[in-house]
Formats: sequence, C-alpha cells, structure tokens
Amino acid sequence: MSNASAVTREPKPAKIAEVTRLREKIEASPLVIFTDYRGLQVSQMTTLRHQLFKMGAEYTVVKKTLFRRALGDLASQLPEPSLQGPLAVLFA
Repeated sequence: MSNASAVTREPKPAKIAEVTRLREKIEASPLVIFTDYRGLQVSQMTTLRHQLFKMGAEYTVVKKTLFRRALGDLASQLPEPSLQGPLAVLFA
C-alpha cells in the first residue's frame, strides 16, 4: 500500500497555462493593482471591466495560488495583506 501524500502530482495543463498567461500579463503591464472585489454586483463588475477595457486595461478575478506562482520571487516582496481575501487584478 502506497502513501498518497508521498505521491507528487503534476500540475494540470490548464493551471500551467493560466500561470503562464498571468506571468506574461505581469511582465507586460507597467501597472498591476490588487483589489478585493467583494461588494461589487455582477452588473457593476461587468460595467467596470468594459470601461477599463476601453482604456486598454484588463480587470480579472484570479486564483491567489496561481497568481503567487506567476509572481514568483516578487510575491515575497509584497505586503502580506496584498494577497489575502478574494482577489481581482487590474493590469494597465
């Protein structure tokens, strides 16, 4: 009988692709803003995204674990509260 916790799992291709996409957005964006989107209704979030898109920015909800991986060493330089709670990121 093998120990399940000792098994190393390969990351899923979709997660690898998302980390790569986020890393590319981080590198290409002169401005990256972390936000907590709680309290925004879906219609408000949609309106905000459309307005930001018109200005050449992207506002997206991200999974914190994948975003930390995309940040790499930069994650350790951020204040801890930056990556707590629900996370949406503005790339501008």
